[in-house]
Amino acid sequence: MTISSTKNKRTFSGDGTTLTFQWDFMVKDADHLQVWIEEGSVYTLQTLDSDYVIDSGLGTTSGEIEFSVAPTSDQKVILLRKLPLLQETEYAEYGPFPANAVENSLDSLIMIVQQLQEESNRAVKVDLIEDSSPDALISTVTAASANAKASANDASNYADDSHGYANAASGYADNALASENDASNYASEAHGYANNASNYASEAHGYANEASTFADNASSSANEVPNALISATYGESISEDDLLYLKSDGKYWKALANASGTMPVRAIATEAGTADQTKTIRLWGEVTAGSGMTTGDNVWVSANTSGSITTTQPAASGEQVQLVGIALSSNEILFDPSMVVVEVE
Repeated sequence: MTISSTKNKRTFSGDGTTLTFQWDFMVKDADHLQVWIEEGSVYTLQTLDSDYVIDSGLGTTSGEIEFSVAPTSDQKVILLRKLPLLQETEYAEYGPFPANAVENSLDSLIMIVQQLQEESNRAVKVDLIEDSSPDALISTVTAASANAKASANDASNYADDSHGYANAASGYADNALASENDASNYASEAHGYANNASNYASEAHGYANEASTFADNASSSANEVPNALISATYGESISEDDLLYLKSDGKYWKALANASGTMPVRAIATEAGTADQTKTIRLWGEVTAGSGMTTGDNVWVSANTSGSITTTQPAASGEQVQLVGIALSSNEILFDPSMVVVEVE
């Protein structure tokens, strides 16, 4: 018998229904066939006559196994020919030429060579000119990967901080300019921002014009922002300082960052109420909320408690990331929700 194919492995995807899988290479003995199940990069060697049986094909170039339980769609099936690295045939000196035994031995040697070649193809190799070992190459690659991951994390953190500071600066400028007629402290801050940033100066002129229109509707409070407070209908029981999203029914409900259907945050409750009650809510501005915060902390929508804020950015798969403000003290925030919402993969 000749070995006319270089194959010694077949890989299949499970579907939860199929029980039988075929090989198309020479397998002479049941002990020479390994059956593996891969799931989530974990490989499990299957047991003959327990997990599967060989229906046919031993001693030929095609055969079939049958599982007792069908592999699922999350699993891969691997059929691998693997011979022991032994030479078990003994030849008698000066005896007749044992053609079949010699051919079987040569077949086994070729299959062992193919087996080693398959393993070599999966191995890490260095360039021909290199004298370093594969282990050294793997260590170098692993270290580079770790450094890249750390750099990516640092960059992400810097980007988050920059975004938070940019939003905070924009919020201060908006509040200062919109309240310039009845809040001298905001007017002073706006003047400082205008002198230090030409881009804010351009926006300042536009906001100053809008401020005169909003002034008639402004609260008597010097810290109140025109049109920051509106009347809205609650869709459920709401507590003061709950973060709210606007549902398709036109009512405001408590936001929760663990599902896109309850996002994004549009406002924060200024008073408690029950379903179908009309109450006052805030679209932006300074509010007393939370506790134990540090000035400058980014404030996010909580993925654990409906309507709550958190200084810990949501990070679990499927959670929604929305920056809603920045901490001004341990229990005060500048509420200025970003409309950029990112889902964690």
